[in-house]
Amino acid sequence: MSEFANHSEEDKDMLREIGNIGSGNALTSLSIILKSPLTLGLPDCRVLKKESAGQLLSDPGNMYAGAAISVSGAVDCLLFLLLNREFTRKILSNLDPDDAFDVMKLTEDQKSALEEVVNIMGGSYMTAVGTLLGGEMTMTVPKVSVGRGEVILGKFLDEYMAGSRDFLFIKTPFTCGNKKLESYMLLCPTEKSLDDLIRRLC
Repeated sequence: MSEFANHSEEDKDMLREIGNIGSGNALTSLSIILKSPLTLGLPDCRVLKKESAGQLLSDPGNMYAGAAISVSGAVDCLLFLLLNREFTRKILSNLDPDDAFDVMKLTEDQKSALEEVVNIMGGSYMTAVGTLLGGEMTMTVPKVSVGRGEVILGKFLDEYMAGSRDFLFIKTPFTCGNKKLESYMLLCPTEKSLDDLIRRLC
């Protein structure tokens, strides 16, 4: 998997710009699916070590919805996306405002709604990459799991990032009315894809 440490700060700045563009791409699509206007805050895009991942979540003991997506094509990488509790509840309440739900015991329809949002957000970031590179990409269908953020994140790191030390981290804050919705994305390209991405962006 990727090793960002071998690349310059200028290279890393270009990768961070992908995060900024992807966040903007996601805004319109999310506003439509949530049927509410959203305001995009300033995305936090950083290149980080795997060891620091546990410190990234605002409230790691709280409930999050998360899913891993495998991407192939112009760039081969793994995406991991987490949505905070408020974001998750907004999606589910939009599905049926009158329906009482337990975020820890979701129906198939509720999981599908979350997976659609995860797919939209992952696709927004990958569209940003594809536009910059002029290539196409395919994504696997995400499977959402819900639980404490630290647990879901830990499982992802153990299962998918065993051979990787660095990743691109993107925290995207949205505001919907008086609700603060946050998404967290970890992008981990293969070493070859990372080198190709940097070379083609330069």
